[in-house]
Amino acid sequence: MSRTSKNSNKNATEEGDNLNNIWEKFELKLNDWVTTTLPTIVSEVIKSIAGEAVKKHIDEYVSSTELKKSLGESIDFDSQQLHDEIKSINTELKTGLMELKNEVNMLKNENDNLEQYTRKCNIRIYGIPEAPTESTDDIVISFLQKELGVTISEVDISRSHRVGKKSNIARPIIIRFTKHNTKVMILRKRHLLKRNGRSLYRIQEDLTQTRRQLLKYLHDNCNDKVEKVWTIDGIIHFRPKTNTSVILKSTTLSSCINQLDKY
Repeated sequence: MSRTSKNSNKNATEEGDNLNNIWEKFELKLNDWVTTTLPTIVSEVIKSIAGEAVKKHIDEYVSSTELKKSLGESIDFDSQQLHDEIKSINTELKTGLMELKNEVNMLKNENDNLEQYTRKCNIRIYGIPEAPTESTDDIVISFLQKELGVTISEVDISRSHRVGKKSNIARPIIIRFTKHNTKVMILRKRHLLKRNGRSLYRIQEDLTQTRRQLLKYLHDNCNDKVEKVWTIDGIIHFRPKTNTSVILKSTTLSSCINQLDKY
């Protein structure tokens, strides 16, 4: 074989090898592109297509009357539910407040009853002139003997003293007797003060502040409805003018007003 023929064959072989190498590299790159890049491109395309479709569907639904109706019903339902819950809470609060008020009033009444019980042997005498230095025990003993004809001694008095702030008007004297019967006897004879024309003097049971206010209310505001007012053991009694055969009793202003409203 000639040298020229050998060279030609060698060149052809080298070119074939080069083509094979190029093809192998191309196949590797193609495989790599197919396995890595192509799926990403396909995925993005699918996402884009799907996204547009979903967006279109959402836009159509948002603008639809079906959604508006659904939202409206939901809002109405939530609003009504909130209103019902607030109404329920408000009712519970009102009920609780009313129960609390009733309990407070009950405790006030019980406390007032206990306080009045501690005064069961007490009276107050109004109108006796006040001296700078005085013995209220001696004044009371002398007053009762002179005005009511009732004789008592110091052993019948547990304690006596003036009450209230000093002023130009003589302060009342409060007296606690050792026996309840002594108090009752004096109260039964206090009508003699008016018979003797001693209108400056007044004898009353020693009442709690609540009951004194009730007594004052009846005297000052109910002359057109009440014929007579008096007390027995701390309970205020009053007789309505429209029915003098009825005797009403009360220890609280609210109870008194409710009873008078019936006459």
